[in-house]
Amino acid sequence: METSRLIQIIEMGAARNLMDYVQAFQLWAPKSAAAAMPCAGGLAAYTGPDSPLTTVKGAGPDLQESEIEAAELFFRRNHARQVVFECAPWLTDDSVERLKRRGYTVAGTEVVVAAKLPCGVEAPGHTPIELMQDDWARVFQAAFELPAEAICPLLAQVAWRLPGSVKLGVADADGSVMGCAQMAPAGEIAVLGNDGTLPEARGKGVQTALIRERLRLAMKAGFRWAVAEVAERSQSEKNYLRCGFERVYVRTSWIHA
Repeated sequence: METSRLIQIIEMGAARNLMDYVQAFQLWAPKSAAAAMPCAGGLAAYTGPDSPLTTVKGAGPDLQESEIEAAELFFRRNHARQVVFECAPWLTDDSVERLKRRGYTVAGTEVVVAAKLPCGVEAPGHTPIELMQDDWARVFQAAFELPAEAICPLLAQVAWRLPGSVKLGVADADGSVMGCAQMAPAGEIAVLGNDGTLPEARGKGVQTALIRERLRLAMKAGFRWAVAEVAERSQSEKNYLRCGFERVYVRTSWIHA
């Protein structure tokens, strides 16, 4: 498959996954005043002023001035602190110029990795278990070392409620959960995310076991692709590549305060 076509499939899945989060916020956290609108072929989402999911995902390669203006108006009306476009590397030179001219700067990147299914999967080094809500929230917050305030507990709750998602963990010999991870459907894509390992359990193969189990479940469910977003040159990237994923592209975050 051509890379441009795969990028399109993944970006469509990213927008769909973001919409699922918005709807989960609307249903389970109505005070967040979550909202969304179509934007440049993707989705602009507001899930709270401090939420990492207040962003645009899935935008196409040619961002028009009117589309950027519409997104800015949407975020301003919803009292967002900034406007964020998370864009694939297919942005045209004209699109980049429009963003720069309006004051956008690059604030970060993430690597998008994917595995075409079916694929070979080694047996997990640990036995995965499905996490109940209380365990999920506790491990999620501790693994990412999040403060018990602001948006953080709400994100854990909403992630648990994501429609069709599977929430997994692995436990040590004493039954203590060492890490968590999630798989969520987005069309033909299984989105693998929310990978977190408790600080004291890192280096023990927890994430690798959870990647392998989610690949197994994704194949059983008939997905064509498994996709994840990781920090460049991170241990997570190494673990995913070790499990058969390949780097597809780097997504760039353009931010305007």
